[in-house]
Amino acid sequence: MKKDVDDTKLIIPPYVSTLWRNVNALYVKDGMLIVDMKDGQKIHIPGLNQEEIEEIFRYHAASMEKESHEPKPKRERLFDFGSGKEGPFQFAFDAGNGISSSMKHNPEQSDLPPLPPEILDKVAQIAKLFNAGDMQLFDTPVHECNCVYCQVARAVQGPTMTPSGGGPAHEEDVEEVDDEDLKFEEWIVTEVGDKLFEVTNKFNTNEKYRVFLGEPIGCTCGEPNCTHIISVLKS
Repeated sequence: MKKDVDDTKLIIPPYVSTLWRNVNALYVKDGMLIVDMKDGQKIHIPGLNQEEIEEIFRYHAASMEKESHEPKPKRERLFDFGSGKEGPFQFAFDAGNGISSSMKHNPEQSDLPPLPPEILDKVAQIAKLFNAGDMQLFDTPVHECNCVYCQVARAVQGPTMTPSGGGPAHEEDVEEVDDEDLKFEEWIVTEVGDKLFEVTNKFNTNEKYRVFLGEPIGCTCGEPNCTHIISVLKS
């Protein structure tokens, strides 16, 4: 029996030929090695001595150790912010780099009209949340450019000059929240105080959280960047 086993693959003809990532677990029963596959199959491999079995277990452990150190792909979240004459605005953020690397200065959009202040406010809040306050992750907006990226960068980095140099491009506005509950996906958002919101599960009204949008931003669930905070910011 010619086998080929390392920290990537498990090949023992004629019983199994697979990669370790397809293997759920190994165990020995009545002296026989059993390979528990992730698809539910159990492969019985007879005829292995104790030394060979221990070697296979070592390689399986090495493969799991290697997998645990592999970088996880960064997930992006895409946010829609209302609609208007130009249609809905979308911005992508990821937990590592803040605003998506795919969104950069675009000279072809330099003559765009200003985005609504309420949209810029919410984009800035979400960007600060994802960047943990590090606004250096944003490139400096290009002077006299009004593309989406440059408008967002100005909003995030704070008040500056407009493209025409006529005054502040963006100032913090206190957004008026309607008395009736604001809904986003499965969460109902209700303002209960100054920068304080109650978030209730629409399908289970006993599940409630409090979100504070002051300094620091937080939620009673205890998780950073949680769905409850995002729901409030998008409401």
